[in-house]
Amino acid sequence: MSGDADMDEAMGVLGLSRDTATLADARRAFHRKALAVHPDKRRRGEDSAEHGGTDFATLSRAYEIVRSG
Repeated sequence: MSGDADMDEAMGVLGLSRDTATLADARRAFHRKALAVHPDKRRRGEDSAEHGGTDFATLSRAYEIVRSG
């Protein structure tokens, strides 16, 4: 996978448009989504499928790609 494809996928995981999003937008999106999917923040019995199927590790990798990009 190329760097551009990785970036596009990462922005999609964060729910952002690559054309208009800033690094600050990515940070806000990551924190908002992380609260919903982080294992320590979910209520007992909830799973990541209830939050769009994104797990915390995937979300973290996406944010790292955007941040380093």
